[in-house]
Amino acid sequence: MLGAAVLPAMAAHAANRLGFFFNNSFNFIAEYQNQTSMLVTGRCNREHANFTAARQAGAEVLAYIDPVDISPNLSCQDETDLYTVNGGPAPHWSPERSEYQSNSGVHYPLADLSASSAWSNHVVAYVEGLMRENKVDGVFLDVVGARLWSSLADWNSWSPTEQQAWTDGNIDLVRRLNASRLAINPKFIIVNNNTWDGTTTGTGGEQYVDGICLQNHDVGSYMADVAGRTYAPSGHKRVLVIAKSHADVTPAAAISGVTDVSNQSAADGYGSPAISMVNVVTPHPLSDRLDFFGYTSAGDIVSAGLSADFKRASKFTLPQQGRLRALSVNLDGNGGASGTQTVKLVLYRDNNGVPGAKVLESSGRTLSAGAGQAWYSFTVDQALLAPGTYWIALLTGGTGQVLRDYGNSTPNWYGNADVYADGASDPFGSGTAGSVTLSIRGSYSPE
Repeated sequence: MLGAAVLPAMAAHAANRLGFFFNNSFNFIAEYQNQTSMLVTGRCNREHANFTAARQAGAEVLAYIDPVDISPNLSCQDETDLYTVNGGPAPHWSPERSEYQSNSGVHYPLADLSASSAWSNHVVAYVEGLMRENKVDGVFLDVVGARLWSSLADWNSWSPTEQQAWTDGNIDLVRRLNASRLAINPKFIIVNNNTWDGTTTGTGGEQYVDGICLQNHDVGSYMADVAGRTYAPSGHKRVLVIAKSHADVTPAAAISGVTDVSNQSAADGYGSPAISMVNVVTPHPLSDRLDFFGYTSAGDIVSAGLSADFKRASKFTLPQQGRLRALSVNLDGNGGASGTQTVKLVLYRDNNGVPGAKVLESSGRTLSAGAGQAWYSFTVDQALLAPGTYWIALLTGGTGQVLRDYGNSTPNWYGNADVYADGASDPFGSGTAGSVTLSIRGSYSPE
């Protein structure tokens, strides 16, 4: 615990400055207020103007959240909001356990992080609030991972049933957070400060986070292995390293896949940086800071059940050259029919105000009746796109009338019949215009 004393791999030496600012001293803050740095807030200061200024300058700011350890002393409103559940204290893990104690010897009890517990539900809702208010770029989830490692937790004394319940609860938490951010704010970054190793099932959590933080690990093969793993469900990849010593900063930054490095060793504490990072880590822009073209929020006009073997598209402008990372559309499964419906997204060039030549077609997905309204993302070839006007199309197969799409009232729609089984037509073909704009979009990294 800190309070205690589908993208290409990043190139070597691509790591940037990572700073933990847990109090309001803000030493060397100017070094982190730029477009490549990452800052992690404290429990009680994330509204500070220094974080706002850092974001305005292009830095990424992550809110510190500890869902594992319940603070016995709530010293600010942010802590009170986090650790108050249904008007009362956060429920404890049973049996009563701790994995951390304060410098004064006070034990912080473990919260009940079992799957779908009242506490886990509360944490999901709390982080969803951060996603919606958009005052931070993501969360830094302290201690969350496959297992606990502190000597106080004494993990090896736990029964296999209790260990599995803990692992399952942590995976369930990040799975639901990932689903929430895909629906609410796909740019939101989720990093956990722990590994997903150490159990037979824990690595299942890696698919739901953008990366992890390695705190005070040796620079070596294990760090390289962890940094090279597949994370990034939303098109981000963030592998953070808190260097074990000042001498470890440069070699850690050179490991392929490491994106952000801090020189705040345990000896320095984490109030704010104790020494400068100038001439230690050279800022290096990351290629996976995503922008969007298309509809970035869900419209309030819902369609009838979508016909099978039909495609419908809306037109959007890509303002700059960029590499396409994904296509996504806002749908639900309440069209009225039972069963499942197959879906693809297709990108077309503009041809004098209507869709023309096909650029690419996504992989397909099968969605079920009753599926909740959400942004559903589709894998695509990561093509380099020139700036200009494109049409993003939704192609549906059978069964018809399972799914519904969402849009707004601006007329920007063109559609035609197209058999799903043989792929989207090229070119789009003649069709008819409609009176809405689809809630559909592409994500890309500028190049």
